[in-house]
Amino acid sequence: MKFKTILVQSSLRIWFIVLFVWIVSFYIRLQYLSFVEINSDSLSSYLSALKFWTVGFTAPPNPESDHWMWLSKVPWLFWASSLEELFQIRFLIGASMAPMAAWSVWYSSHRYRHISALACGLFVALDKGLIDTLISSFRGYMAPEWIGLATVFFVLSRTHKWALPFVGICVVIAGGHHPMALGALLGVVWLCFFQSKYVWWMIVGVALCGTFRCLSLYEIMQCDAGGWACIQTIALGSAEQLSFGQLLFRILHDRFWVEMGWSCGILLLGLVLSPKNDVWKWCFFSCIGVLILGWMIDTLRPYHLRALLVPMLVSAIYGLQRLRFWIYPTLILWGFGLWYSSADIIGIKNSIQYHDKAGKEIQKYSNIWMESSTDSPIFVPGVGLSAVLSGFSVVFFSKSPQKNILIFEQDIVPKEYSMIELQDEILYGGGHDWATSIYPSNLVQSTPP
Repeated sequence: MKFKTILVQSSLRIWFIVLFVWIVSFYIRLQYLSFVEINSDSLSSYLSALKFWTVGFTAPPNPESDHWMWLSKVPWLFWASSLEELFQIRFLIGASMAPMAAWSVWYSSHRYRHISALACGLFVALDKGLIDTLISSFRGYMAPEWIGLATVFFVLSRTHKWALPFVGICVVIAGGHHPMALGALLGVVWLCFFQSKYVWWMIVGVALCGTFRCLSLYEIMQCDAGGWACIQTIALGSAEQLSFGQLLFRILHDRFWVEMGWSCGILLLGLVLSPKNDVWKWCFFSCIGVLILGWMIDTLRPYHLRALLVPMLVSAIYGLQRLRFWIYPTLILWGFGLWYSSADIIGIKNSIQYHDKAGKEIQKYSNIWMESSTDSPIFVPGVGLSAVLSGFSVVFFSKSPQKNILIFEQDIVPKEYSMIELQDEILYGGGHDWATSIYPSNLVQSTPP
């Protein structure tokens, strides 16, 4: 009876920690909500999700990703009534990495379980690199969350083998958001060597979830060059003329020293001291996989390592647990350094608010075609998406420029111009991108009918 009481108390304690770190993580991220950038990178996945509802199954928002990027955003469009609410949902899901990390440490630790879980969750909450990912919202980049969930299933699979296939599934979905996350498949391959009973379920799950990646590759191979040449063009499109040593140094400097400050030394110390168990090897082989993939395509940027923060933290906490009593001041020092010695987050404020206000301004028009001048802070698809989220029907938008068009110049209030004033020529941008987000591309014209 006493054992059961302790077990219940421990369970309640960890769930309280899980909820606490999630709330703290979400609160910290909300402080930077006004800095979210509204542009093609940040909205592409949401626009693809919108096109799914208006047109049907659609292509990935960019050639590097696959359909998982926008599929995961489809339900969000029902829950949000503005861009601000849409990104609040995004920040809440981004904050979920903190409870994932906390639970993973608690479940797999044998000592200092609760302080380790609390610290690990708070370190995720304080990591400014992850906050920067949310602000820049690069291509709907949700790879860190999916790799975090893969780590949860990995830890769970140590005692519950049915969780094993979900590790590979989560990694494949993470790769759908950002292809560099597929490097973590090396950790999955290593795992398969020691798990024979459920490895076939793992293979089936990876194959099924990888169907979207195969479909995406097939679509890419239909370019003018044809076949493998198309894939090479995409893969090497962002390649950099740097040696592998230079790429690695930049990662160590930017991702660790700049984004974590001197506290990165404690993280590295924990990784060195960490027992070389299966969790450490999952982290190690995943990191090696990302490095190898980056080396193969000459593209390895500091933010690629953000996706592996949860397995890194879990392994590092294991190492610091060996310090015994000194773990308490070490964790406090780590948290202090992680927040106060790291680089400040910069950005342009109130972009979300500008677009939500502009989305309301256009709702007094019908048969709308919008454009934006080069000096305008307005991204036209963002205005359209904001209007649709607030309940404005897509039928009020035109498939081609009409007699009158709306142009955002240096204000959030659009000005109505006639085609005669513009000499029948559109010299601005954004209208075509928005129209193809809600209508089939073959029906959209950039010039008046």
